[in-house]
Amino acid sequence: MTKNFLYSAPTGGGKTLVADLLAIRNLERNGRIIYLIPYIALIKQKARDLKKIFNDSNKVVVELYFGSKDTLNNDYDLAVCTIEQGTKIIQSILKKKSKNNRFYTIIIDEFHIFFTPERGLLLENMLIKTQPDVTNLSCQIIGMSATFPNLNEVAKWLNAATYQCSYRPIPLLEFITAKIFNEIANLNCVKERKQMLGDLFCNGVAFHHSGMTNDERILIVDFYADKTIKCLFCTTGLAAGMNLPAHRVFINGINLGKSRMNLLDYKQISGRAGRVGYSDFGEIFVLVSTSNDFERATKLLTDTKYNLELSSSYSQVNERNAFDRRA
Repeated sequence: MTKNFLYSAPTGGGKTLVADLLAIRNLERNGRIIYLIPYIALIKQKARDLKKIFNDSNKVVVELYFGSKDTLNNDYDLAVCTIEQGTKIIQSILKKKSKNNRFYTIIIDEFHIFFTPERGLLLENMLIKTQPDVTNLSCQIIGMSATFPNLNEVAKWLNAATYQCSYRPIPLLEFITAKIFNEIANLNCVKERKQMLGDLFCNGVAFHHSGMTNDERILIVDFYADKTIKCLFCTTGLAAGMNLPAHRVFINGINLGKSRMNLLDYKQISGRAGRVGYSDFGEIFVLVSTSNDFERATKLLTDTKYNLELSSSYSQVNERNAFDRRA
């Protein structure tokens, strides 16, 4: 199958396995894989998994993000990268006047990023450049997400086949309860942070956020994965797509920074609870402190519509295609 393909299924529904099998098939035909992932933590995890898969082959796996050791100059068979780096790869291919003979499979994990204001527009522009009437690039687009608003509309735009499944292998129990704390600590000093992290770690507890060093974050993720850490306090950086299953997830309030949590955000976070092979069911506790927050949380738990729109109309897309052809 070389037609574009969009796949939506709940967490644990086998999306990653499907993408990996399609990637392996293309690599066996001397193709190349561009694996787009929006978060560096996810890139590192996915790159390590793929390097294990292809350890006994001559396939080269690189990871590309701001500050990574690998660069666009590296030869590769499979590039695991951010949307920004993936866009640069596509642009470098398009600059070549000669026909590119290698077939590319472009896998977009966490495709719901398409519906966010900034990176969504970047991803959309990149996808426009892969359209057959615009580019000399022979490719197949594979998009997957547990939360896929407007699936059929996007599929029509990309001329893609679709598969959508609502079955969740592990049932999820959802609760709303009163908030009993606001935060653990506000640590600006590296020495204080490491001291507290060490004290907590001795009791199987840790925290994870973007203010930590890459080495610290990698260690925390690894220790949680092998169950050395039993309880992990984290920001939403670990909420999207990370293979870090938990039996029980607590969501501290319904705000994400200065904005309100929407249904897409909630589904991504709650997807961490209950995974095949780890538990028979998962539990989500949404912690609220006011009656208004309780009402909003109730709506999150019962709503089924994302109410999101494509960031551009089909007429705008056609205009962009025409512009790209002229360029």
